[in-house]
Amino acid sequence: MHVVVDTAVMGGLSGGVRDAAGAARDVALPSAPPCEDVGAADAAGALLAVCREQLDALGASLSTTAALVGTAQVDYARAENQAVPQR
Repeated sequence: MHVVVDTAVMGGLSGGVRDAAGAARDVALPSAPPCEDVGAADAAGALLAVCREQLDALGASLSTTAALVGTAQVDYARAENQAVPQR
């Protein structure tokens, strides 16, 4: 397999991951479960809280990944510039 990577590709990847992080954080969950039974409502509310925590954690992980890809992009650009003979 041959994979071509350049700084533009890495920049696009970083932006895509950053967008995914925002999308994970922006998922709209209902504030209260739509049910009449108190026990079921409590259980559903707890599940919704766990879902929110997990989506926030996913968003944070994706933001960190985007930052790492951005750092790699800078390092790769530096390596590209050093590999090209300057005139």
